[in-house]
Amino acid sequence: MLSPTDQIGVYAEQYRLRLPEAVIYELRGLEALLGDALPPLVAQYLQHYPSQTWTLDRVADQFEEFLASIHAPVEQTDMARLDIAVSHAFTAPDARTFDASTLQAETQLVLQPPVVLLELSTSVFRTRSAALSGLDLPEMEFADFRVVLFRPERKIRHLVLADAAYKLLNAFKTPTSLADGLQTLSQDAFTANALAANLGDWMRTFAKSRILGPPA
Repeated sequence: MLSPTDQIGVYAEQYRLRLPEAVIYELRGLEALLGDALPPLVAQYLQHYPSQTWTLDRVADQFEEFLASIHAPVEQTDMARLDIAVSHAFTAPDARTFDASTLQAETQLVLQPPVVLLELSTSVFRTRSAALSGLDLPEMEFADFRVVLFRPERKIRHLVLADAAYKLLNAFKTPTSLADGLQTLSQDAFTANALAANLGDWMRTFAKSRILGPPA
């Protein structure tokens, strides 16, 4: 029978051996993008960013930072950011709902726990979706994308947002009344005009998708 010290040593070795696999599991979009080029990068990452916890959760959280430090192409850093955001959204507490038809100026709203806002420079969200669906990868587009991740059920989904809709969601990062949230955006004429034309539709979408909801 192994001594307690030997048992700890066995666990530590098993943990060390499982780390690369755990990192790659968290980076499924990047794996689709890089293929066999990913494992050597993971080995480098673990040398420079050794895990600080005893679990395998969040072991890839600094991968975007690592890629930036080695001047990786923007589509790689974008994909790492997206992969990590998906992981966080998936394990977050469930979202709460509200009825958009009952909204009042004083209604308190906040981004729900599984929601992540992303500003991306490439269309990696399309690449990741295609890869996980077993489809051919689309051509990468290089442009400014405003993306929201959300989890209405147990599957992560995304929407590409107009700039004004993205600014609207940013106004509710902390619990804020509808009136106060809109007030923060009223100084920008372009955003104000877009809100006037689309606010009802956007709020119905955010309610149905459980992107916005009441505070806990």
